[in-house]
Amino acid sequence: MQPPPLRLPDPVRADLDAHRSGLANEFEQQLTGLVRPRVAITSSRVAPHPLRRSPLGRLFKRPTSGPSLGVLDSKFGGVPYCETEEDWSDRGFLGQIDLARATAVLPPEYPRLTGLLRLDHDGRTGLLEPIRVTWFSRPSADRAVAARPANIPRWETRLEFRLAWSLPQGDALDELWPLSEPQWYDYERFFPEGYDDVDGDVHMLLGHKPSGLYDPYQLENAGSYECLLRVPFDNTAGFHWGSNCVYIVVPRDDLARGDLSHAIATAANA
Repeated sequence: MQPPPLRLPDPVRADLDAHRSGLANEFEQQLTGLVRPRVAITSSRVAPHPLRRSPLGRLFKRPTSGPSLGVLDSKFGGVPYCETEEDWSDRGFLGQIDLARATAVLPPEYPRLTGLLRLDHDGRTGLLEPIRVTWFSRPSADRAVAARPANIPRWETRLEFRLAWSLPQGDALDELWPLSEPQWYDYERFFPEGYDDVDGDVHMLLGHKPSGLYDPYQLENAGSYECLLRVPFDNTAGFHWGSNCVYIVVPRDDLARGDLSHAIATAANA
């Protein structure tokens, strides 16, 4: 479980070595010492029909499928895990992650997370309407309470996990970049192959703080938080935030202890 060899794209290396011979190798070595693992999360549909119809589907009376995944499964949509009766009148279920299973893909020398993280959202309002984050530290099927809220995703999807690798981004990378011109973000492609090269509807757990979190919406003292989860759109599950991303963040000291009880949601246009 070692990261792939780190080699910057040729145009980046050429500019670094033009500034000073050998600088490209030095900068690559510096970045190699800062590599962090992360968990890439993708979703796959589990039923032939959606949980709810689109307006066109309602018009033509197309079929729907009921939830099929278990109450403790990692998923978007379906039946959420609850331990008490909850008021769902102004919220819908977005998804949940079994953190022990998700972080099992990390290299053995890295700490694991435990518990189940659940996300709910009012799909009738904009992205800045707060997402409710709930962490269950010791979920159990024996304690599960039945609930059937509205679903934010149109499709129920199973979440799948794989190991990925991250490098510093945003302000952290600005501080490391040794050139005044061009800046690292001026390149068509900056990150080496195998690092931070996922996009679209791939969600990210842990790793370095994404660029968007250096300028989030409505988050005071953003520098004291670490990124737990980044959720962009998901065409497979059938939800999106436009050009924005949802971020679940945790106070840095809490994350180091594995305590996610103070996790909150914010958003950014990146």
